[in-house]
Amino acid sequence: GGTGITADLLPSGGGYAFDCGNCHPTDPSHHMNGVLNGGGGQAEVDLSPGGAPPGSLKARNSGAATYTPGSTLEVDGNGFTYTLGSCDGVYCHSSRQVETPSGVPEPGVDFVFGGYPIAYPSFAVDVTRRYETPTWGESLSCDGCHGFPPRAESLLVEAAAGDSHSFIDADGFEDLHGYNHGGDPLPCATCHHDTVTDPGVRWRDYVAPANGWSVYEPVPIDGYLAHVNGLPDVAFTTESATVMTTAFDLSGATWDASSLSCDGVGCHLLQTPVVWGTPYRYDNVYECNACHQM
Repeated sequence: GGTGITADLLPSGGGYAFDCGNCHPTDPSHHMNGVLNGGGGQAEVDLSPGGAPPGSLKARNSGAATYTPGSTLEVDGNGFTYTLGSCDGVYCHSSRQVETPSGVPEPGVDFVFGGYPIAYPSFAVDVTRRYETPTWGESLSCDGCHGFPPRAESLLVEAAAGDSHSFIDADGFEDLHGYNHGGDPLPCATCHHDTVTDPGVRWRDYVAPANGWSVYEPVPIDGYLAHVNGLPDVAFTTESATVMTTAFDLSGATWDASSLSCDGVGCHLLQTPVVWGTPYRYDNVYECNACHQM
């Protein structure tokens, strides 16, 4: 019934390890009690965050998290029945989504620019989770949980506010880290080096869509301790980051989780600490310079 994760159970980090209580009841009286689940399987599946230890992965599940049994009853090698069911509303299979329901004020247009960091009038950034619905027994790649790459679009988000991975603006063009000033899209390993180190294969698709969006191939997980642990892993590569054709040193880059800001990132050039999710519009010089003051 425990809800431990890899760091608790397998500190060597050689793979994933999750306590049974993450997906099954935490109450031992539910174990081998003869009660079948809805599909006839002998294991009870309980994904509800109610009663889960605060801060655990299970406590982060949606209040509506559900398990749907498969249609065929199977029997394992020990004679126990089960189905290949699916889950929904589970934190481990979700991604952070943002929305700016009331828009984002623009410096120089809606208010007077007064220097960096830009002091925006108050605006709302609503944060929710988008849940995937994996089926037991299937294989998942990066896209099976958080999109590849994670990106926001102008339909719900204005000026890329709240998420700086990749943003598709109203004209259909990509901005921010996925665009990388038209060079090769930045690899995930640039900023998530404790989780992945393989730069993977990245390119631009100019056929569909014609405006050229970044496309990434899945990469293997190298750091299981930093993945699926309830916290975003931000750890900069000790190697260089290439923007267009210029290599920038990231060895002195730092991340402050309390302010969601990074500093000393070479490719941000003459910046003050840059806050993740800072609004950006390619045609507003103040917002461009928030990341690389020239």
